[in-house]
Amino acid sequence: MPPSPEQPTARHRPPGRMGELGSTPPFAVWQTVLAAMFSTLFFVRFFLPAESAAQGETLWIVALWMVCGLACAVGSWCGALPRVRPDWLDGSVALWIGCQVVSGIAVVLTTGEKRSAMNMTWEWVGLGITWVIVRHLVLRAGARRAIQVGLIATGTVLAGYGLYQHYVSHPQLVAEYGPLFDRLRTATGSEAASIKQRLSQDGVPTEGPALILFEKRLRDSREPLGLFALANTFGGCLAVCLLLAIGEVLLGRQQGASWSALVPLFVAIAVMASCLLLTKSRTAFLGTAVGLSLLVLSQVRLSVGVRRLLWPVALSCGAVAVAAVALLALGGLDKQVLSEAPKSLSYRFQYWQATARLICDHAWLGVGPGNFRQHYLKYKLPVASEEIADPHNLFFDVMATGGISSGVGLLLFLSCAMLASFRAMGATSSALGTRSRSQDGGLAIEQIPYWMALCGAFLAFAGPLLCWGEWEDRVLILGGIWIPVAWGLSRQPMVVSRSQNRSISPEIVMLLAAVVLAIHLLGAGGIAMPAVTQMLIVLLAFSVPPSAEVPSRPKDRWKPILVAVGLVALLAGLAMTALLPVIARRELLREGNLAVSSPRQRERAGSFFRQAAIADSWSPEPWQSLFEWDFATADQSNESFQAAVDDLLQVIQRDPVNFWAPRTLGSMWLQKWQTSHSAEDASQMVRWTTTAHNLYPTNASIYAELAFALDSAGERSQAVTAAKGAVAQDDLYHEHGHVDRYLDESIRQRLSALAQREGG
Repeated sequence: MPPSPEQPTARHRPPGRMGELGSTPPFAVWQTVLAAMFSTLFFVRFFLPAESAAQGETLWIVALWMVCGLACAVGSWCGALPRVRPDWLDGSVALWIGCQVVSGIAVVLTTGEKRSAMNMTWEWVGLGITWVIVRHLVLRAGARRAIQVGLIATGTVLAGYGLYQHYVSHPQLVAEYGPLFDRLRTATGSEAASIKQRLSQDGVPTEGPALILFEKRLRDSREPLGLFALANTFGGCLAVCLLLAIGEVLLGRQQGASWSALVPLFVAIAVMASCLLLTKSRTAFLGTAVGLSLLVLSQVRLSVGVRRLLWPVALSCGAVAVAAVALLALGGLDKQVLSEAPKSLSYRFQYWQATARLICDHAWLGVGPGNFRQHYLKYKLPVASEEIADPHNLFFDVMATGGISSGVGLLLFLSCAMLASFRAMGATSSALGTRSRSQDGGLAIEQIPYWMALCGAFLAFAGPLLCWGEWEDRVLILGGIWIPVAWGLSRQPMVVSRSQNRSISPEIVMLLAAVVLAIHLLGAGGIAMPAVTQMLIVLLAFSVPPSAEVPSRPKDRWKPILVAVGLVALLAGLAMTALLPVIARRELLREGNLAVSSPRQRERAGSFFRQAAIADSWSPEPWQSLFEWDFATADQSNESFQAAVDDLLQVIQRDPVNFWAPRTLGSMWLQKWQTSHSAEDASQMVRWTTTAHNLYPTNASIYAELAFALDSAGERSQAVTAAKGAVAQDDLYHEHGHVDRYLDESIRQRLSALAQREGG
């Protein structure tokens, strides 16, 4: 692609403006190093499960963000980075993220699931540091272009892997487990026990509604996940990358690129569109449709001479339509994607109604980051089924975990960013570019952040390997595939210039990509996932013009020093309160689980679990593992029973709103009462089962257990009431087709008999 008319070629370019490393001023080199670090840490999250942050599996990335922040502080101290004057955007981000941090600290100081709260609090701190770094990087348009094209390359690679999952790996799973499910229906005795053991080892349910639901999803659902845990999250990521790719086609044509030069981009669009359609993410579809419509409208309002740029959009939309028709013909899509949309929306309304009640009860501080699910179950509507981890709406999610003030901060951030972008659309800003390689073949400095995205993939392999000892060869393979994909896309413009006469700019494309993601998040979960949140703040940061620069003065040198000291303190706090305890706990739990599976080491398992509980005193997981160990090795003595009870009490102390431990305690006291028939045992049985029911009142199984416990304790009238409630709840399950929630028929019959004993 030839350079644009308004840009001089490399031969005629003035000295010091070639964009090459050898002629770049030192401050520009420092900015490029910072941009390269940012690019690596930004892209590493796309190669890790985005849903694993609450478990502390990505805390090491937060530590690296703090190191990147230190590099930024050093650059400011040296004068390589100008000071950025804070504005409303910074204030809104501070309110949004600050309230989340305060809420997390409140959980640690009071009550709640402190380990998840602390882990997510540090993740929010890391996102705040990301924003500050972005505000410096936004001064360099080359960094924005590198991130934009890097997102397209990464989305293409992940989409390709998603297609592999749909057409190869998932059918292999069906072929592997399908015959086992068929045999299990007719098998008896040792054969049935052998099949159940095999399924249990793989984490597959072996009986009841859970088995039916798992088999149904395995056989009927083939949505690709990429490296995410949810197809919806994957779909939102692909929607953003797809919009960026279509915008890149427009930018290329605007610069006079030939159609043949844009073939790699059209291939990327076809791959991402196909995978996006296979995710069946309706919210991602809606976001993409709105983004493309706004992209078309931004061109239609221009002069007739510029409307020729609509052809790339039309061709891209045509490619998406062809992919949709092909997938329908091949069975990859079905009519239920559209026909089931009203039902899916009704489920969202159920989530939002329950979450609204939760927010009313926790308006100021929320329930704390990482604590939504436990609290939500108390408010879940009787007609709802899914035990969701977030309310599937970005505003409800933020307000539920960080309070209404955090939601106000998010709303202000979105509003201010979009308003600033709209104001700047008619103004001159850094936009267009030429080849990313100069005419003499030298390496352009602007390409370094782009290629450092590849380091994000390899860092995603090295980080878990060093922290947890986990070998994930998929990331290495995808990193290898990323290289040729990125090389094909690197022929697109990267070096920026200023131009008054343009129909579209990278800023507009970034803004529309942010709109796509925001619309997706209005009906899908993910705003609490650092990978999703960082994408949103980066897209919006790169869509607005730079804030006012203030020249660095010698008397301001103390400010970067203060920031550096603060970051060192934060890094130490992260290590002591989260990173090191989580690493130690995971390693000791791994050793304990290995000991459980080894006949020679079984006796040492309990010791490993106790050490894990000491290493991470906030986590309930070691005590849960210790309970399972003590319960499995217990004899009939009171000492063994009390040890198991004490383990569960420790779990409750660390996760007081979770219904699992009280429910298990109720079952244990029921078993003991059946032998002792003691009034004290009956009282404990009723107490803990009632606690579990209060924490999860719409669970028919817990309701049934409460009815049986009350009946056993002689509280006939209350038992009848509970039995009627359990039957009514099960009727709602059947009415709405919640197969995974149905009560066992034998339990249903017992409840019906109990409910008929009016007045005892």
